Amino acid sequence: MVRKKKFVFIISVAVLVCVFVFLHYKNSLFRSVFPGTPLCKDCNVLLISLDSCAANHMSTYGYSRETTPNFSLLAKEGIFFEDAFANSTWTLPSHVSIFTGLYSYIHNVTQAYDSSLNSNLPLLPEILQKNGYETYFFAPKDEATFPGERVYNRGVTYWNTNYWDYHGKEDAYLSLALGTLITNNQKKRKTFVFFHTNLCHSPYITEDEPLVYTDRKFPSIPLKQSEISDAPFTKEYYQYLLRRMPQGFKDGDFRRAPEKIETLLANLQNASNFDAAKQIYEEAEKSKFWGEIGLDDYQEKFEYWDKIDTKNSDLVGYLKDLYDQKLHDMDRVVINTLKDTLDQGSWKKNTIVVITADHGEEFMEHGALGHETLYDDNTKIPLVFLIPGIRPASIKNNVQQVDIAPTLLDLVGIFSPYKFSGKSLVNVVRGKSLQERLLIAGGDFLFHPDLTTVRDGNWKLFISEKNGSILPYALYNTVEDANEVRDVLTGNIARVSKMIQKYKTEKESNL
Repeated sequence: MVRKKKFVFIISVAVLVCVFVFLHYKNSLFRSVFPGTPLCKDCNVLLISLDSCAANHMSTYGYSRETTPNFSLLAKEGIFFEDAFANSTWTLPSHVSIFTGLYSYIHNVTQAYDSSLNSNLPLLPEILQKNGYETYFFAPKDEATFPGERVYNRGVTYWNTNYWDYHGKEDAYLSLALGTLITNNQKKRKTFVFFHTNLCHSPYITEDEPLVYTDRKFPSIPLKQSEISDAPFTKEYYQYLLRRMPQGFKDGDFRRAPEKIETLLANLQNASNFDAAKQIYEEAEKSKFWGEIGLDDYQEKFEYWDKIDTKNSDLVGYLKDLYDQKLHDMDRVVINTLKDTLDQGSWKKNTIVVITADHGEEFMEHGALGHETLYDDNTKIPLVFLIPGIRPASIKNNVQQVDIAPTLLDLVGIFSPYKFSGKSLVNVVRGKSLQERLLIAGGDFLFHPDLTTVRDGNWKLFISEKNGSILPYALYNTVEDANEVRDVLTGNIARVSKMIQKYKTEKESNL
């Protein structure tokens, strides 16, 4: 009798276990127990890029000002990566690394006007689309940093081209993107949405908003976009164009311009007087004939950047104040809109949200303003994954942009035959340790085409590559020297040699 009761008890427990397995099979938390099972199979994906938003200026990452309170709240709900890094220093190559999972020396999309993505290389939206996803881009199109025809020409179901119509109304633009995702989710259509915001990007204008972090004012620095874009065509600007444009053609002194700009320059040079030159310029401006990028950049350079004395520490500090305000505005407008929408809907139960940035921003910490150098002021970026059913965690491992694509594919259960430079972070999400590996970043391909950084744990090595040779440039211990001000190259030759050898091996295996 006792044996029979024990048998019934065992059978009952077995049945309960089977019921538990059945009820929780689709739950990501349950699936995380079983390696090889996708954590969020067939889930929607929302990828948000915060252009120029530096982790080092976000309160979420320990910055002294409370610049990103909403981002901090979301980070506590997801997988928060404390040490994530960009693979390039500006928008075009960084985003291509995000979407391909490849280092820039492999995807080779490094020049604003003549780089194209090889059709044999992976592209995240195309892979998703081939696996039943509808893919949507809410980002600028056919510009120097988002060349639709030369790079993002595969796998995009729909590209919303009204990006600049929503300038100053980014919350409405994000709501439009989220609306697309929510509607598709209701119709049970697997959906990928990419949303890009320029709110943190220079120039550091505040429009009519009161200044948040400073009482200072520098009248020479415009605070409204109209002060730059609507500035009159003056004789000073005319002379500036005649001086600056030829330099741009020859060596990228500002930015290389399309051939039609060269035609414009010839017309300006041949103008009989200033009034004739003004008419030529206004006709060119009205027709917008210069293509991806052109006069707008020269105008911004003249009306904004050339008025900044980078040797004036008070002025640089003022620009930093304005930049922090832009971060605060981004958090208030974009992240808060996302947070509110997540809180209100059930769509988040089967949607992975990834929030990151293409690069950061620097303020003369290492001799540059904007995003030019490979120091962590510019390359340390935010990265958070919100995955349905997965408990929040804070990850201390070094990760990089090229990890995003393989991680997303792994999360939703898509096998890809492509060889990525990055690694899937799913095992880290499952609570396992991540094997340390090299992180590689390339510089500004216009100003510093030969510089590369190799990060190995706490150590970050700057190298110069020319004519097949690799020369060490500087070495920093980023834990003991987070600001990268003490070059310890001289006393660590053996370590440097080992890192260079590791880099050579890694590069050879990727090519």
